[in-house]
Amino acid sequence: MRFLFGLCLLLCSTASMAEQLTGRQLYEWLNSSDEKLAMAANMYIAGVMDDDTLLQAGAIKGMYQANNGKDIRHICLPAGTTIGGLKAPVLELLEKYPNLRAQPAIATVRVALAKAFPCSS
Repeated sequence: MRFLFGLCLLLCSTASMAEQLTGRQLYEWLNSSDEKLAMAANMYIAGVMDDDTLLQAGAIKGMYQANNGKDIRHICLPAGTTIGGLKAPVLELLEKYPNLRAQPAIATVRVALAKAFPCSS
C-alpha cells in the first residue's frame, strides 16, 4: 500500500523550474527599502562576479574556449571595491536603458560591470 501511495505521489507531482531573474526584478530589488531584497540584489551581483572569476580561471587554465573562440569581456575589480561600487554601474545601466529590464539580469550585470571595470589587455 505504501508503495502505491509513493508511486502515486511521484507520478502526480508537477515539475518545477526556477525562473530566471530579470533586469526588472533586479532593478526593483536594488531600489527596495526592504533590507532582504536589497541584500538579495547584492548577493546576486556578487554571484555574477564569482561566475566571472571562475570563467577567467578556466580560460587561463585552457579548460574551455568561450564564445566560439571570440574574446569574452571579463570583469577586473580594483582592490578595495565594495558591493556599493558594484551596484552603482548596474543601477545606472538599468536606469539609462529601461528596455534592459526585460532581459535576463545576468546579462545586464555582466555588461555593466565589464564596462565599469574592464580588464587591461
